Amino acid sequence: MRRAIRRPSALTAALVVVGTVVAILLGVAADGPWATVLASLAGFATAITVIAAVATSWEHVVVDARSAGLVESEVE
Repeated sequence: MRRAIRRPSALTAALVVVGTVVAILLGVAADGPWATVLASLAGFATAITVIAAVATSWEHVVVDARSAGLVESEVE
């Protein structure tokens, strides 16, 4: 039995490219006087991205729970 080869999605490819560019920019900037500022901005951007990912994931969990009847819908 032969397994099908899955190609990465466009989103995955875009994330890899963006991550590579950010890593290169941070590597170049690490030698300059702006290294601490760029590191702070990168940390802030990472934190915002993680928070957005968690919020989106949580919304999917709530929608799935509501559709399965595990959680009551909001009462107005």
